[in-house]
Amino acid sequence: MISSTEERKLVEELKHNSYKAFTRLYNSYLPHLYGFIFEALKSHAQTADITQETFIRIWENRTMINPELSFKSFIFTIAHNLVISEYRKQINRPELIDYIEFTNNSNLIDDSTQHKIDLDEFISRLEKAKQQLPPRQKEIFELIKEHGMTSTQVAEQLGISEQVVRNQLSVSLKTLKKALNDSLILFLLFFSN
Repeated sequence: MISSTEERKLVEELKHNSYKAFTRLYNSYLPHLYGFIFEALKSHAQTADITQETFIRIWENRTMINPELSFKSFIFTIAHNLVISEYRKQINRPELIDYIEFTNNSNLIDDSTQHKIDLDEFISRLEKAKQQLPPRQKEIFELIKEHGMTSTQVAEQLGISEQVVRNQLSVSLKTLKKALNDSLILFLLFFSN
């Protein structure tokens, strides 16, 4: 990783169209940025696309970058916003769009905010919490809450009664809410209905 002094110098050169400075910044941030995006999306193809788009936006907006501000914050905010856009495409739920607007309006994406709600961290923690569920509960949760199936469809697919499906879903939701208590707002936005 480059020093903050060297980074400021490179950003200043980037502002003046230095492709060499851009390449140096690219090489310095690529591994960390790729890891950050992949942790959120769990897809190498989507991660590669968003990583590339992030650096394209850096280049396109190079004249507006302030060398006195954190370049790391700038680049990760762009990536974060692109990940959010990808979530919009994947989930396309009004509640999530409201959450995105709330975070943008509240500047919760800014690194200086102490109480930042980090969507990619939430997704990662949700995946870990789901691993703690019994296999049948996890399967029912994913089929209904992530794949949009109804209780009737799940009951038919799994060869169990709708009441068992509803009971297992209820237990899994309680378990996950408890595990994700400090991210409850996001949990409810994703899985409230």
